[in-house]
Amino acid sequence: YRIANYIYKKSINIELAEAIYYSSRIRTSTDLYYTAEIGDYFIPVHSIGAVMDSRANYGELFKIYNGVHIGPFNINGLAPKDWVHPKFGNGVTLLANSKVYGDTEIGDNVIISIGAVVINEKIPSNCIVMGQSPKLSVIPNVNSNYNFLKKLN
Repeated sequence: YRIANYIYKKSINIELAEAIYYSSRIRTSTDLYYTAEIGDYFIPVHSIGAVMDSRANYGELFKIYNGVHIGPFNINGLAPKDWVHPKFGNGVTLLANSKVYGDTEIGDNVIISIGAVVINEKIPSNCIVMGQSPKLSVIPNVNSNYNFLKKLN
């Protein structure tokens, strides 16, 4: 992803960026298009079957597991330029088979639990999210991997 993204940003060779994207998608079973902007310390942990929205905003220390799906929601009849994409803060982790769609904003240091489905929600920082929209359970997250990483630098 990082090499294809760099090639895309520098307009070096779009065909090469495409080739790297398709090769990576086949080899890793992770759909992460080279136009996506992801902060430093992106950590795909066994991300087989993950699909990441190429227009979402991803913060630093973004971590995903297998089967994660990120994308727009309720796009019928809308032009792609009108689709609304999720926004992620720093230190966000999406555990296995979790989904984040639409006009969702997730704060810093948030864990989206296994199988959670978050649609058009505003999630505060420092929490753990479980369940499915609109009936989400949100509990405090007292640990911060993001702050720990910042101390190491």
